[in-house]
Formats: sequence, C-alpha cells, structure tokens
Amino acid sequence: MRRSVSCILLIVLLYCHCSPRHYSGYSKIDVPITVSDVVGEVIDAEERTKYDLFNGIEDFEQARFYPIAEGGLCAEIQTTNYTLVAVQHEPQMRFILKDYIENYESILSLKRAFETKWSIIDYDALGFPITEKEFAAIRSNGCCLICATGFGVITFGLMALFSLGYAFEHENDDQGDVWNTVVLATLGGTFAGLITGSLLGRKIDSDRAMEAIKESRMPRVVD
Repeated sequence: MRRSVSCILLIVLLYCHCSPRHYSGYSKIDVPITVSDVVGEVIDAEERTKYDLFNGIEDFEQARFYPIAEGGLCAEIQTTNYTLVAVQHEPQMRFILKDYIENYESILSLKRAFETKWSIIDYDALGFPITEKEFAAIRSNGCCLICATGFGVITFGLMALFSLGYAFEHENDDQGDVWNTVVLATLGGTFAGLITGSLLGRKIDSDRAMEAIKESRMPRVVD
C-alpha cells in the first residue's frame, strides 16, 4: 500500500513540475537588417508610435533588428538610460513585420485576415505576434503523458478500492456478477482517468508553452 501511494505521489510531483522547454539562449548575428524600406534600418520614436511597435517601453529612442542563428530576430532597443534586448524565435518574424508595416493602414481594418494569413494566435508584451508554428515548436508532449498517467493511476486506484469494497460488501451474492462489476468499474475508472488527464494535461501544457514563449521574449537590459 505504501509503495502504491509513493508511486502516485511521484507521478503527481513529476506532473506538477513538468514544463515545456524554455528557450532564451540565442546567437545574434551582429549585422542589422532592414525589415522594410518604409522604416529603414532604424525604427525611431515617431515610427514606433505610428506603427504601434515596442509597447510598454518607456523613454524609447530607437530600435534595430538583428538576425539570430537559431532563426528569428533580436530587437536591440535604445532608451534614454539603457539598452534593451528582446528576442523573437519565430522564423517568419521578419516577413510578418514587413507585411505589417507596409500594409499597416489596411491591416487596421482587416486584422483578423492578417492574423489568419500568418497563423497568429497571441501577442507578447511588446505587441509582437506569436504564431501557431512557434507555439507548436516549443510545446512539450511530455507533460500531457505524465498528467494522463498520473490521473489514470490515481483514478484506477480509487476505483479499485471502491470495487474491492463493493466485492466484500456483496460477498454473499452471486460472485460472477460481483466480480464483473469490479472489473468493469476498474476499467471504467482507468479509462476515465486517462481521458480526463490527457485533456487537462494538454490544457496545462498549452498554458505553460505560451508562458515560456512570452517570458523568453521579455526585454532584458544589456547596458
């Protein structure tokens, strides 16, 4: 009994600490790029306001984009007092920003079409898009499996105990019917636990994946 409880606790602990791979490391290629000729290599304060970029950055002066070896962009943001760096690992970010800037006026009224075109599902703290492809790349399936297994084992244990109690309570009845009920209840509990665990695990896994992306994109002071 103690061994069974220990196994269940271990699975629950693994499930609680499971999280998608966090990716914040990057290798910046130290050659600035121009995402669009409309703004040029440097995005100044006026362009930042016009195109609603770099939300939440106080005392913004200018920003440049650099490619990163892993795919995506590194934004180097200069403020009055310090320099910030924000990394987007989305491989298509350069092309998304080009489309956004060059078609800004029409996108304002057709935002849903723009999001559908690039499979945008959310935005980070700076207002830059997060795509379904980037989300799928970081999302971990391990959490779903552990969660499903944990719920399955716990539910199986509870239903097994219930079934055994039922068997003892009806020990004078037809044993064939009693044990059929025990088996069906145990199997049903296992199946229900696995299905519930899988659905809940996927929801938790998705939430953690999105949190990891947004956290990795948070601007960091470098100077």
